[in-house]
Amino acid sequence: MALIVIPQLLFSICVSASPLPCLLGWLLVVCCLATLLTTALIDPGIIPKRPYAQKPSVDQPPCVEEMVNGIKVIRKYCSTCNILRPLRASHCPFCNHCVLRFDHHCPWTGTCIGERNYRFFLWFLCATTALSLHVGVLCVSDLVTKVKAQPSDPNPVNTFFRAASLTYYISLILLLYAAVMGVSLGMLVGFHAYLCLTAKTTREDLKAVDGEVSPYHLGRLANLRHIC
Repeated sequence: MALIVIPQLLFSICVSASPLPCLLGWLLVVCCLATLLTTALIDPGIIPKRPYAQKPSVDQPPCVEEMVNGIKVIRKYCSTCNILRPLRASHCPFCNHCVLRFDHHCPWTGTCIGERNYRFFLWFLCATTALSLHVGVLCVSDLVTKVKAQPSDPNPVNTFFRAASLTYYISLILLLYAAVMGVSLGMLVGFHAYLCLTAKTTREDLKAVDGEVSPYHLGRLANLRHIC
């Protein structure tokens, strides 16, 4: 949370001269925190374990083959949870539970990303990317405005860095931070947009063969409607 709130607080105090950009930034912060907390606190789709006392007398087969849209898929038996996993479910070694439509375990939220919280995770990524772009663009505008107010110098690069390092270093630091976060999060948003359009999870994409079509693919628009 500090990585979201502190940059916006510095931006509001040291950079923003207008209340409207400041208000927009704080609205994005609220969206970031709300989606982050929802992602972290909501049940991702944990499948209850079956007590070993209820284990079938007949040995459970290690896997079961099924056909989905004409493509063969495999359901595996989880010896830890003592269940035959539903389609697209997987066991998380960090949470020690099987999770419906398991995508990955997120260290930032401290929980799995699965069927029930994936859409909130996507909204969190989009909100933090928008916040990074918002801060970055306004920091550039602030630096340009302040540099123009500096005494002229034959070398414009010297003028820029003198203004930024002596007077407006906070704007420069925020700009660099926003650039790193914006690029990183933007790439992550693009990757998950690709996953949504192709009806895959991160785990399925990592295990898939190049060019392999997901058996759950319903068409790009239908895939998006199913997620969002």
